[in-house]
Amino acid sequence: MPVERSALTEHPTPGVRCRFCGSAHVHRSRRRGLKEGVLYRLALLAPARCSQCQARYATLSLRFKAGRHKRYRNFLEFIGLRDFRAQRKAAIYIAVTLVGVVLVYVVATVLLMMVK
Repeated sequence: MPVERSALTEHPTPGVRCRFCGSAHVHRSRRRGLKEGVLYRLALLAPARCSQCQARYATLSLRFKAGRHKRYRNFLEFIGLRDFRAQRKAAIYIAVTLVGVVLVYVVATVLLMMVK
């Protein structure tokens, strides 16, 4: 659903146009989830949203001016997980993965020592 002209941003980002409708009223959108939090950052991509057609897509993050930087409370919020349940689930997953990696390393080391 198109947004009324009065609701559009007054100062569109120069050089950035919507890839779907061609509008100049494109703004940075918030990062969501691990894909946008980690992979987009590594690829220098940022989510963008068109105020005209409401399309959301990835574009080069260098096209947007650096604004005020938000301070994140933890790493999981930094990578895009803002919901407490999602943060808790990711923290448990990371902890179990790290324990598994350490366990595999210890078992492999013991087995190598037994072979010698």
